[in-house]
Amino acid sequence: MTSPLRGLSALLRREDMTQLLMALLALLIFVLVISWPSDAQEVNNSWYTLAQVKVASLALLALAYGGSSSARSLNEQRLTLAALGCFHVLTLPLDAATYAASYPITPFWWAPLLCTVDLIAFFGVGLALGALLSALRLRTLLPLSVPLILVGVVSFDVWMSTWIAQAVLNPFTAVTQLSAVHLAVAGLCAGATLFYLVRAPRKEPRKEA
Repeated sequence: MTSPLRGLSALLRREDMTQLLMALLALLIFVLVISWPSDAQEVNNSWYTLAQVKVASLALLALAYGGSSSARSLNEQRLTLAALGCFHVLTLPLDAATYAASYPITPFWWAPLLCTVDLIAFFGVGLALGALLSALRLRTLLPLSVPLILVGVVSFDVWMSTWIAQAVLNPFTAVTQLSAVHLAVAGLCAGATLFYLVRAPRKEPRKEA
């Protein structure tokens, strides 16, 4: 039986995962370059842009890979989420560099914490979406449904902004400002996802000879 670390290592070496990691790093470096002020007298707000692009990218990847892995084994789903978590960890130095230069009011621990919770939460939403589309025999709509989920999340928060000042579902605004409401909602979803993933897989009954 393959150990979890070996399985994760094999998954990260897979061509699509390697290309996605390189693309994510290239995107964040590009954002860092264009958002970094050319004049030392200008206010450096690069952290805000980088944090929003990163959480948007991770949410999109979590939804897409959650949906695509919904029909796979429980172990493959766990490894896929762990691989996306590695993406988050490997890009943390860029978070730290931009934070140190921007001096934002938001504490440093908030963005990494929220990215972690949102990554797990959106992966769970992706799993549920994939299972639902499979049950309805509409799995071909998965590539279209993933961006629509993000659009719906943003639209919901725009609608809710007249009643609640904090972000509820939208991670793009929540990542740059403390939002206890968003953390609670995403935390519940992430907790349900982890509960589903850590459960023991069912054993197939032995067939009598």
